[in-house]
Amino acid sequence: MKIFILILHFLVLNTVDKSFLKLTNDEVILSIGKDATDDQLSNFKKQLADKKITIHVDELKRDAGEKIVFIKISVNCGDEFSGSVGQKLTKDKPFVGFYRNYTIGAKSPFGMTPAP
Repeated sequence: MKIFILILHFLVLNTVDKSFLKLTNDEVILSIGKDATDDQLSNFKKQLADKKITIHVDELKRDAGEKIVFIKISVNCGDEFSGSVGQKLTKDKPFVGFYRNYTIGAKSPFGMTPAP
């Protein structure tokens, strides 16, 4: 269910193959797509640090056109929620990401996923 909600959120925002970071008081959503630049990744890291979330790019491979073809990230939300995910980025699996829902009683407070 949590993966469905995350993917639905990406589809609604029409950003499945794009990179973005959504930060609110209640939720954090990060999507990293093939077009993410090193500057974007650094900026995401800084913004997440302000929310006491650490993210590390453990592995990153780009093609000759500087598109990400593989990425592995590790996330620690500064509470009991953390994880890592690695994914070859393809047309069928265009991003890796994570979400953290801070709403009390949330059915799915944390998840990491490549696209299904």
